[in-house]
Amino acid sequence: MVSGADLCVLGGTRHPSCWEPLQTAWHELDERERERVSQSRLQSMLDRGLIAALPSGPGISVRYTLGEDLRVLLAARESPAFTIATHHEPRTPDVTYFQPSGTSAIVQEIPERRASSRAAKAWLEKR
Repeated sequence: MVSGADLCVLGGTRHPSCWEPLQTAWHELDERERERVSQSRLQSMLDRGLIAALPSGPGISVRYTLGEDLRVLLAARESPAFTIATHHEPRTPDVTYFQPSGTSAIVQEIPERRASSRAAKAWLEKR
């Protein structure tokens, strides 16, 4: 499972299916808050095996490689064979289904329900 904050750290706010209140909340964070959330979410993704740190040395910043599960999820979002977005009500984000090209897999994206960008920002700040 990948959270909205994880997707923000991975650049997901640039994706057309990004839920607007989450995107707004991420962009409203100041640089220090975004850095804090980023470090927290990177550590969480490391702990869950979604990413792995590549070897680094003096003067080399830390780089990461994507784990297989995260690679599938991001590939599905980046270039899907098809996308279906369902919208239930204005206060909630779409539930989106992606099929990665060349596979029979379906990736389901079910955002956590938040009422506003203020609530989404508060949620991000806790991470």
